[in-house]
Amino acid sequence: MQFLFPDLDVRELLERTAREMAISVPFLDADECDALRREAAGYTFRSARSVVGKGVNRVQQRLGVMPVLPACSRFNALTDAFQEWWDRRLEGISPYPFESRLVFNDRMLQNYDVGEVGISAHRDHIEYRNLICLLVIAGKARFFVCSSRDGADAREIPNAPGDLIITPGPGLFGSQRRPFHLVRDISVPRFVFGLRQDRRRMGKPPA
Repeated sequence: MQFLFPDLDVRELLERTAREMAISVPFLDADECDALRREAAGYTFRSARSVVGKGVNRVQQRLGVMPVLPACSRFNALTDAFQEWWDRRLEGISPYPFESRLVFNDRMLQNYDVGEVGISAHRDHIEYRNLICLLVIAGKARFFVCSSRDGADAREIPNAPGDLIITPGPGLFGSQRRPFHLVRDISVPRFVFGLRQDRRRMGKPPA
């Protein structure tokens, strides 16, 4: 599996991520996105709970999830190739930018329905460490990073099909920051493939 711009400077990429809290770079070509989109469109997604959390921590969402993929899935090959891409580019970097070896042991395919709310402002779970990566497979929506749960200081991040969105997890350059982010204004059904490092599952293969 080939990625666009294979010679991206990873240190610069990570420094930008730590500084800006979310960045986006073109990563998958149109043919690869189309093949992944066609596979994703054939799945039956489980509806996520429309509301999670309570009070000030309440999050609204409108999406479907598929945490377990068939062994023959193209997304499994994508996961392996993506891990190898990072492994190669992190070789020899000193000091190592993460609190532990970067291992994408958690993956999730998501489907966002057309509508105003995809998911309201939230932070990823504290056990998702080092780096959070979202590969946009298809669709059209608006993705923002912001400074609080009420969406203050929202800054839009490009997220066209083929884009890789990167946000920091605790452990990047010793930081514990977890940025608030949100998805809204889904005008074309959206598929996103998320790759994360779950500290609770270290030593286990991706689900």
